[in-house]
Amino acid sequence: MPPEAPQFYDCPYCDGQLVPLPDHPDLACTLCGRRFEADMLYAYKDAEDAFVQGHQNLSVMLKRRIEPRRDVLQRETNELYHFAYNKLQTALHYRLPEVYRLAAIEMMADITLYFSDRGMTSRYEAGYWRRLLTEVDQDRALTEITQMLAEPIHGPFDPLKKLLARRQRRRLLNKLRLVDRQITEIEQLINFVEPMHVRRRSQFLNPRS
Repeated sequence: MPPEAPQFYDCPYCDGQLVPLPDHPDLACTLCGRRFEADMLYAYKDAEDAFVQGHQNLSVMLKRRIEPRRDVLQRETNELYHFAYNKLQTALHYRLPEVYRLAAIEMMADITLYFSDRGMTSRYEAGYWRRLLTEVDQDRALTEITQMLAEPIHGPFDPLKKLLARRQRRRLLNKLRLVDRQITEIEQLINFVEPMHVRRRSQFLNPRS
C-alpha cells in the first residue's frame, strides 16, 4: 500500500523521481518515463527503511554492550528485521531493477545471518543469501578482469599484468562454478514455495567461459 503522505522516490535508472500516475496505481519517472509497479516499489522501500533502522540499532548495541535499553533495542531490531524480511520476500516476487535486486540480496544476506545466529532461521537459508552475494561479487570481479584483458597492450609491463589477470580469472571462475553448484543444492533443499526473481546466473557460467 502507498504511504499515507506522498513520497517521491529517486528513479533507479536516472536522476528523475518516481511519482504516482494520476489514473493508475503504478508510478512513473518524471524524467525517463519508466513505469514501476506500486506493490513492488512500496514493498522494497518499506524493507529498505526498516533494514536501515535495524542496522543502526545493531551498531548502537555493538558500541554499548552494557546499556539499559539493550533489551528494548534487541526486540525492536528483531521486529524491524522481520518486517524488512517479509517486505523483501514480497518485492522479490517482482522483477526488480538491478540496483534494487543487488541491494535486496545484500539486505537478505545480513538479515538471514542475523536470524541464523539467533536460531531464528535455518543455516541453509542464510547460506543461500551469502552465496548469492558471493556470486554477485565474483561476477563483478570477472567483468572487470575480462574488460582489462580486452584492452590493447601499451606498456612493457602489460603482458605480465595480463598473465596474472588470466590466472586470477581462472581462479575466480573455479570459485564461481563451486558457488553455482552450492546455490543449486541449497535451492533444492529450501524448495521455495513461490519462486523469487532474485538470481540472475552469471554470464561467465556458460560452457565457453
